[in-house]
Amino acid sequence: MEGAQSSVFPLLYSLWGVITVALIVLLSYRATLSVEVNQYSTDEIEQNRIREKHAQGRIIERSRLTGGIIALTVLSGGLLLTNVGFSVYYLMVGSF
Repeated sequence: MEGAQSSVFPLLYSLWGVITVALIVLLSYRATLSVEVNQYSTDEIEQNRIREKHAQGRIIERSRLTGGIIALTVLSGGLLLTNVGFSVYYLMVGSF
């Protein structure tokens, strides 16, 4: 059993790390969507039309990312709690 638990801990912590990195990447990407795009057109009506089109696109893209962000947050939190629970149990009891 000692060999099994020594291979499970690094696997769980590595999985948590990968999921957390993916979550950070998605959050960073979503944050970049809110950055305003510079407009090069001099026509005021054309500028407003382009701004509205970009704003709608950013809203749609942010909506698509929300589900993935929630799922990764739940997975990351669940794995972190599992890892901490296993670690505390192992320190208290000494084995599984």
